[in-house]
Amino acid sequence: MYVPLTPPTVRVVWPLLSTFCVIMPVGICDTGRTQVALRVGKSCEASIVVAAPTEAVWALVSDVTKTGEWSAECRGAEWLDGASGPVKGARFRGRNRRNATRWSRVCEVLEVDAPQRLAWRTLPTRLLPDSTRWEFELTPSPTGTTLTERMQVLQIPWLYDRLFAAMLPQHRDRTADLEADLHRIKARLEESSQAAV
Repeated sequence: MYVPLTPPTVRVVWPLLSTFCVIMPVGICDTGRTQVALRVGKSCEASIVVAAPTEAVWALVSDVTKTGEWSAECRGAEWLDGASGPVKGARFRGRNRRNATRWSRVCEVLEVDAPQRLAWRTLPTRLLPDSTRWEFELTPSPTGTTLTERMQVLQIPWLYDRLFAAMLPQHRDRTADLEADLHRIKARLEESSQAAV
């Protein structure tokens, strides 16, 4: 059973979370073994070396329609408003699923420096007023390409901070997600390279 992040869901969850935050005002969640801050992680990054040319790595990570093939959370994306590729100001919609929660976000491309850097942010809305910046950086290396993925929360209201941390515990520290993304990208590209030999 999936729980979509829609207005009816928020109306149900919000009062429960408000009560929870009154009971535990410092935002600490007791897991039975240790106490962890009930907030989402605000930034992290991970890197990996991919045995593939920088142009091949760029072709995969800059194509948002293929994000569902390697992302831990995004199940697919499509360009909006007639856009067909990454240019500054272009927008796309990503469809996400995690645990029992489904949601979608419209994103805006912030920086494009092919084939070295791509950055975008999730656009805040009335229902989801947070915004997160995502970035890929590609650097040629002696054995291929060093690929770095970064995320930084640009804004998030304090109650949404706790709501997302409660509903999506993986968001308390996204490092493992970024590492998993990079390993899937690496495997996909290196398998393609071997098949072409």
